[in-house]
Amino acid sequence: MTDPYLKSILNYHRRNNMTFTEFIDRFLEEPQKHLYTSSTLISESIRHFGFEIVVRAGQPVISYNIFKDFFSNGINAVYGQDHCIKHIVEVIDSIGKESGPNRGIVLVGPPASGKTNIIDLISLALEQYTKENSIKLYSFYYRFEDNENPEKAVEIRSAFYHNPLLLFTNLLHQEDGVTKPRLALFDYINSKRKPKDQIIFPSYYQNASLDKRNLDIIESLIQNPNNQEYSLFDIFEKYVRIEEIEFSNAQGNGIANIDDLTKLRVSIKPMAAREDAIRILNQHLPTKLLYQYQGALVSASRGLLHMHDAFTEVTQETEYKPLLMLLGSGKISLDSTQASLDTTVIVTTNIEEMVQLEKQLTSSKLLDRIEKVAVNYLLDANAEIEILKRDMANMQDKFEVDPNLLTIASCFSVMTRLSPPNRKKFPADWSDEKKILYNNITPEQKLFIYSCKSEDPANTIKKLPHWHPFRNQAIKMKIDIHDTKVLHELIREYPDAFTLEQSGVFTTKELGLVDDDFMRELWNEHFPSEGEKGISVRQLQNIMRNTISSSDGRRIEVSTFINQLHILMAEGSTIHHWLNDEDKTPKTRKAIRGRTIGKTELKEGQGDYYEYKGLIKVTKAIYSNIIRSEIT
Repeated sequence: MTDPYLKSILNYHRRNNMTFTEFIDRFLEEPQKHLYTSSTLISESIRHFGFEIVVRAGQPVISYNIFKDFFSNGINAVYGQDHCIKHIVEVIDSIGKESGPNRGIVLVGPPASGKTNIIDLISLALEQYTKENSIKLYSFYYRFEDNENPEKAVEIRSAFYHNPLLLFTNLLHQEDGVTKPRLALFDYINSKRKPKDQIIFPSYYQNASLDKRNLDIIESLIQNPNNQEYSLFDIFEKYVRIEEIEFSNAQGNGIANIDDLTKLRVSIKPMAAREDAIRILNQHLPTKLLYQYQGALVSASRGLLHMHDAFTEVTQETEYKPLLMLLGSGKISLDSTQASLDTTVIVTTNIEEMVQLEKQLTSSKLLDRIEKVAVNYLLDANAEIEILKRDMANMQDKFEVDPNLLTIASCFSVMTRLSPPNRKKFPADWSDEKKILYNNITPEQKLFIYSCKSEDPANTIKKLPHWHPFRNQAIKMKIDIHDTKVLHELIREYPDAFTLEQSGVFTTKELGLVDDDFMRELWNEHFPSEGEKGISVRQLQNIMRNTISSSDGRRIEVSTFINQLHILMAEGSTIHHWLNDEDKTPKTRKAIRGRTIGKTELKEGQGDYYEYKGLIKVTKAIYSNIIRSEIT
């Protein structure tokens, strides 16, 4: 006999369906639960699974749990991109509050910076969120019963999974003139509420219309002689059933992923049906209505459209015209007609492709309708270590590994990405010493400022200046920043991170000058462009693999990794393209000062920003400092 538990784990049934009247009654009782738009759904799905607070370089930021990828045991987790994710969430939130058509979002960054993983995790969260019992999304279908045998029926669904509210048409001709049924419904709801409880209905639901196929079906049912005595409401009650829906990445329900702009076109294809089904349908509808819409825009309705690497060097306006229409009017073209579409468009592209698009004379129409979000390489060595721990986990199982290897590898990679400080204006209360230190910060000092362990992160949050954006973010997330207990529960720290004092790259005098304000100014100077250059984590993983294969088969040493870096430099930019960044760096800046790291001396200009060979020497010096501190 089959174990009952095995039956229980597949205990799924078709979700509830109801009559049109039952749906309206539920809507009148709880209107806001039936007014989800794509942007509000995505925002809620990101927040629903919880969050933590990360304090990085004096900057607190919300870190959402979905990016740990608990959907797939962390295989595609995104680390250290909290600031760009904050920007994405803010844009999506603002889209939900705008009265015009949705803007698109373009994630722009160098290859392997995590752009695609961010959107994939958002789409997984969106799918799971729509399956939660607390969330109810509704669409409708038509049920046509056989006149001879009512137990036989044919069901036709709305391809766009339209909200049943759209059945309340925008305009309707009645005996006393033209009316606006949907606006009348919304006005009726607010007429029953106090002024402070009035509902602001999303602009999409105020203006959206059904597609031609749905309108033709409704028109045919009205014209059917058998329905002559029926009002439009009665026809919906007779033929329309409301059902709960949920999104699916695999089936393309509410979520679409494409890598080719030509897939934005909507196709119209005949609907396959058995002879018996056609016989039943002919009792109610003309056969000319037996067609259906297909395409990525259809699949993305009410949810998310993700376009991978959308723009090429020769992207033409004709290729993205459907996107222009969607982002410009909130509609899509269906043969000779248009239909309203609610979806959030997120595009991922590389920097070079975006630059090419911006140079095209005709691109301004598209650029005006999208918001760019930079997704560059990581600047926090702790987050880089997390990626290496995940991706090089097999190394830990098969070999004895120097415990500092991942730290050193991450220190080198982050230093290759940092931009030199060059601030002209400083806060009025800064001393001359502080200003001089700022513009003379070295790559290794900046490395540790961005990744240092905060002495008292809760106090950092409490003392944020009044203008700091985290204060507003905390209010939205209902976080009391003055409640120490709450902050300690939310703050995530990296236990192995160094304090600035432990880093060994600051003098005692310098440590006294580097406070939260100093770190925030340093972070903000080049944000969000910092991290566009340097080595990618993918390239770093290749070096790590070469380090493993070059080891003695028992222990993997930091020295072997350093040796691989020297080999890489010798091979040059013809093999390792990212080394070209060294040649592209402007030479107008004064060379970095000579300095000593532990017992390692560096000459003027050595170990400068984007001077990769010198940064290897800096990396070795950091390793020596760590070993010395461990011994003492």
